Amino acid sequence: MAGPGTFRCCASRDELFRDPQRSWVLFGSGVFWCLDPTLCGFVVWGRPSLDDTRAFTRILDGYEHLAPRFDLVQDGRLIEAIDADALTHLLAWLRGNAGMIDERVARRIAILPVGAPGLTLLGIQPLLELGGPLTIVTDASEGYRAVRPEDGDAVLAKVDLAVHAARAMPAPLLALRAALAAAQGDLELAEAARRIGVSIRTLQRVLTQAGVTFRSEQADARFRLAEELLQGDDKVVSVAARLGLSEDGLTKLVRARTGLTPGELRRRRTE
Repeated sequence: MAGPGTFRCCASRDELFRDPQRSWVLFGSGVFWCLDPTLCGFVVWGRPSLDDTRAFTRILDGYEHLAPRFDLVQDGRLIEAIDADALTHLLAWLRGNAGMIDERVARRIAILPVGAPGLTLLGIQPLLELGGPLTIVTDASEGYRAVRPEDGDAVLAKVDLAVHAARAMPAPLLALRAALAAAQGDLELAEAARRIGVSIRTLQRVLTQAGVTFRSEQADARFRLAEELLQGDDKVVSVAARLGLSEDGLTKLVRARTGLTPGELRRRRTE
């Protein structure tokens, strides 16, 4: 079988799930990738924060766009430390979605880091009470070959290229995304540049080189918050107000990324 082609970088979770073929998306200190709707995974590095983990679980909430049964590679070989709050959030999400995992995930491959972080992650496995086959390894090649014997090394090579690209993203772009998330997207260019400590010209150059615009980054930040708020009980008009938008503006934002109205997105996320 021919090896997988180069993965493309997606700007958002919804872009990835619109066509989950050889794609990846960044979430803080990690990437979520899909070879196709039957095989996906994530790679996490450093010390994932609570915000990183929340962004990660929001991506996992899009599982309905994958195949009815899919394999999942949990690649933690680059984790250097475990944040207690992040781990607590992850455990809560996994327990709350145990039924979905048992029903939808055919095989899970867990690649653990060496040392204390690996022992911590190994120790929590019995607490998760998740069914289904689980393979635990510390060697990445062994893990990817376990899920794709015929071309696991090729998949790993492409995933590593995605990780390298994600970790090489300019610091100002990552800082901008964090600032926009903290401000719920309600930042103008000049104020955003001031907050992250660069000139407007430098920020514009970084955005151009990354192939994005300030407005698209601002809209992505607002959409990610809208997704989260629409899982609650607030009225759509109240969600729009939280984002500094009219109800029509929120509808345009959500429809542009999902093809759905806010109400339809809410029903889909809560079904």
